[in-house]
Amino acid sequence: MTNLLTTADVFIENFRPGVAEKLGFSYEEVSNLNEQIIYLSSSGWGHAGPFRQRPGTDTELQAFSGFMANNSGRDKIPNRSKVIWIDIATAMYNTQAIQAALWARIHEGKGCYIQNSLLESAAAFQSYTILNTVLHEPQDTPYARYPFGSFKCSDGYIHFSVSKDKQFTPFMNTLGLEELGNDERLQTGEGRYKNRALIDQPMKDAINGLTVDEFSARLQKLDMLYERINDYQQFLDHEQTNAMEAFFWIDYPDVGRIPLANIPTTERLTSGSKHLSSPRLGEHTRDILKELNYSDSEIQRMEEDNHILCDCP
Repeated sequence: MTNLLTTADVFIENFRPGVAEKLGFSYEEVSNLNEQIIYLSSSGWGHAGPFRQRPGTDTELQAFSGFMANNSGRDKIPNRSKVIWIDIATAMYNTQAIQAALWARIHEGKGCYIQNSLLESAAAFQSYTILNTVLHEPQDTPYARYPFGSFKCSDGYIHFSVSKDKQFTPFMNTLGLEELGNDERLQTGEGRYKNRALIDQPMKDAINGLTVDEFSARLQKLDMLYERINDYQQFLDHEQTNAMEAFFWIDYPDVGRIPLANIPTTERLTSGSKHLSSPRLGEHTRDILKELNYSDSEIQRMEEDNHILCDCP
């Protein structure tokens, strides 16, 4: 391990505070071996405060950080996002911090100690929404964009919003609801929300009689904000997604053919290009140890003693 640490650029630990120290891998111990090491410590609740030793995952931080409460539906029940967005945001912030530290090391010639947590990432990622809540009285819906939301067509769902008051009358007209479109009480977002009982059911009935494609065509002519609500397979198959080469496909060992998302701003990989898939557990252990000048007999002994895993199970 000493050989690996002295040649490494980055060290990452993801334990609760204090665990890395008990294992002998504190920042002080690691940086004594390699003063240029970028040491990242990423935990659930952070390195201070009464929750620092509690277990924490994306789900608990979605609850703690206000996200679930803000993600409640019309039934007022707080909802968890199925996307592990706090985990993902934390990984992105960590990557950003490591890249900045590596760049700084070029000019300063020394490593650094970086700390992050799921809690801090949840705060940073939601900062606009939290600020908006502090400055403004929470509302069930933004008045200025009413009507908006997800609506059922005859063959699927669509989401749209009347983002400008001048769009309301043409929108109602395209649904055959001219009388409502010309109602003076409904010409502002606040007026429409206040009198939404007049709008909601006739609008829903009209939309329900159209296919998603038919309704989309009408909304597109009005230059409104809208989109079909796709499932993941529809997203993968869509011509826009493929035109942007958002995904590429690989044949992954023991799994089969799977889609992987291209990393935004980087060179696009395609399904036909030669590239490496992410390594399986132990796949490169032997190669790395040989680079560190361990002999075959030493590697075999460490493997027999269950200190390392070589190859793939």
